[in-house]
Order: sequence, then structure tokens, then C-alpha cells
Amino acid sequence: MPDLAQDVESVVGLLAQSGDGTTVTDSPFRQALQQAGELSKRILAGETTGDRILDFVIVHHRLPNEEIVAVYRGLEDRLRQHVGELVLMVTKEESPGIRRTFFRVPDDDEYVIDERINLAVIKGGDLVTDFEAQKCGINVGGVMVTLRPHCEEAPMQMWNGGYLDPQHWDFGCLNKSLECKNPSNRGRREAPLMLEVVIGDAEVVEWFGKGTLSYQMTFRKAARLLGRLVPETSEVAAELERRRKAVIGKLLEFVLQRHQLRSTGDLYTKGGYSLGQVEEQIKRILVIAIELDMADRQLLSVRGLCQEYNIPVQ
Repeated sequence: MPDLAQDVESVVGLLAQSGDGTTVTDSPFRQALQQAGELSKRILAGETTGDRILDFVIVHHRLPNEEIVAVYRGLEDRLRQHVGELVLMVTKEESPGIRRTFFRVPDDDEYVIDERINLAVIKGGDLVTDFEAQKCGINVGGVMVTLRPHCEEAPMQMWNGGYLDPQHWDFGCLNKSLECKNPSNRGRREAPLMLEVVIGDAEVVEWFGKGTLSYQMTFRKAARLLGRLVPETSEVAAELERRRKAVIGKLLEFVLQRHQLRSTGDLYTKGGYSLGQVEEQIKRILVIAIELDMADRQLLSVRGLCQEYNIPVQ
């Protein structure tokens, strides 16, 4: 059986001969494509060059592109240095969004940027390669959180199973600029990146710290879902204290209303709430209070109320 690694070198040589003329009509490049196609089939059939990343690049990217191989290797090297730390993956693509229509082609200025952000903890430094699906991802032990930090109230999705992969893109797109139809989506200084991977606790904290308060608050919540506590900026600390004061005020209000209904036997409060409605409000506020670390506040026993309503205190 021919040596796969030697055949790869032959393709690399043809690519070097083609120079910048990497078009299908360019003879050396056309030969390289044909030979790489055969290499891909052999790899999928079980052969290997002995280099997992090179094998994947040949299968997925159709050529043993040394620049793309270097991107994958650099990413894997960084992951290996930060096992057990946070990793953030941000993908962006442009689409017509809610203005999508089947009756006409959208105007350029109707295109919007769709941003997808996933946060996870690195469980292994080696990239996960799935040759059949032609996907490559980060080993996060199958647990990740999808968040939308531009809208803090948007629900977060906790995923269990699989690996963290770039969805519509691949790691060959890492840190490349997104080509935008809408001029306003290109940014004032530079175009948005198609794919960004931020590796390590310090780097992820810094990335969110550059964002708005909504980004920082969403990051705090997402990190906790992963069992991680992150440093709080002065801006976040001030916002947390403001929210805690508001929560304790509303909680006191409804606890007093509950006491009034129980002691007087009235069916409704002056505001028109029944006892059941008041207790539902108390439970809703308690969930928020736990998220704000208010279990042991002295003014009111949040922990005691949580025990009364069977609400877990994390």
C-alpha cells in the first residue's frame, strides 16, 4: 500500500508549484485537488498520515493546507495550556434576520449580525475530530452554556453531550473578518470576526469586562451555571447591590401581605392579590434573591423562606 505521508508531500509539492495561481484551471493546482481527493478517501477508509490534525484538514478542507494546519495546531497548543479553565467561542454571521422574505431579495441594509456565544470549561487539550461528520471541536466534557449577553433576560441554554464546535464555520475561519453586505455591520474601525475563541480564565474575564453591563451580568450568571465564580468589576458590584435592595424591598412587601392575609382571614390584599398569588410572587422573588447571593441577608431570612417553599439554596 502506498505511504500516505509521502503522497501528502507530493500534493504539497504541487501546491508549491501552483504558487498564487490556485485556480481550478491551473494545472498543478488541479492535480493537487485530484490527488488530495484520493487522499481524503483513503483517510476515511482508515489510513492515516500519523498526524490527526493533518488528516482532518485534508478531509475537511480538501487540501493539506499548511497555513490552516498551523491554525489548528496553534489552537490545540493554547487549549493544552489551559485545561480546567474557561473557554469562550463567539461566532458571527450575517442574515436578513426577521426581515427574511420569500418574495424578494433582501436589501443590503436589511442584513443583521447574528451572534452566538458559548461558554464552557476545557476538559482536555486535544481537539475532538469527527471525520465522518467533518467536524472538529473543543473537549468540554459535553457541558456548555449558550448565552445572549446583549439581552440579559434571554434564557440561557445548558447543553450536555458533545463538544464545542463552530457550528456553521470551522477553525480555518478563526479570527478572520466577516464579509458583510450591510455597510453598517462592518463596524467603524474593523469588520466583525467570523469566529473568535477566547481561552483561559483571565482572557475570558477580560473579554466580557470590555462589554456592556449586560454582557458582564450575563457572564456572571453563565459562569455560575458551570460552577465557576468570576471576579466582579466595580460596575457589576454596584449593580448587584442596587438589585439586592430592590429585591429585599419587594420581598418584604409580599411577606407582609402574606402575614396580613393569614392573620385577618381576608381573601385578597388591597392590591387584589389572593394568598396563593402572594405566595407565587414570594417564590419568584426568592429565586432572584438566590441568584443575587442573598441567602444569608440579615434583614429578612431568605434562607428560611426558601426552606419553607422548598426552593434550593445553591
